[in-house]
Formats: sequence, structure tokens, C-alpha cells
Amino acid sequence: MKGALTKKHIAEQTKIVNLPLLVKMQAAKNETSAHHLSKMMGAHGNFLSRNLKRKDHHISLLIALSIHLQTNLLESYFQLLPENLRATRREKELLQQVDDLQQKILDLEKERDWLKEVVGKK
Repeated sequence: MKGALTKKHIAEQTKIVNLPLLVKMQAAKNETSAHHLSKMMGAHGNFLSRNLKRKDHHISLLIALSIHLQTNLLESYFQLLPENLRATRREKELLQQVDDLQQKILDLEKERDWLKEVVGKK
């Protein structure tokens, strides 16, 4: 299967997202450190620093950090996906809801215009 995306290719793309810097900035924003985050995650003090130096990060680490830092660290990685795969199920549901509401508005405007015509003829 030539031309298929390999793990190596994906790893190259994920280098665009500088996770160690992102975590450092969010930690500073939350007035904490990598050492303190490691302790909050129930690990040794250097756990986070060691794991952030790795080329490929585990999803469980990203989720745990997202929870502790109160930010979605996965959002940066979603931007690496093709456009047609980026939307989450919740976003799709909300877009459908917006479309439904816009259709209801159009129907109500048509009904309003019709009622104006009926009242105007009397």
C-alpha cells in the first residue's frame, strides 16, 4: 500500500505541535510547574519532563494534562487532521441544530409575511 500514511509520517507532522512548550505555557498560566503537575498525577517529580521529551505522546497523558491544566491539548492535534475529519460528533450535532433553527426562522418569516398580506387585504 504505497502512499499510505505511516506512523513515521504522522510523527513528523506532530512535531509541528510543540507539546512541551504548550504545557509549560499553560502551567505558567495556571501558576504551577511540570514538577507539581507530575505530583498531582501521582508520579515522580520528573515524570512529566521525561515524558514530554519523547517523540510520541500517549493519549492518556494528553487527557490527564488537559484535565489538570483546564485546557484542551488535543485541539492542536485535531488541526493536523484533514478538514473532513476535524469536526467532532458534538460539533456536527450543533451544526445540524443551527440548520434546523435557521429553517424554522425562514418558515416563520414566510408565515409572518403571509399574515401581513392577509391583514393588509382587509
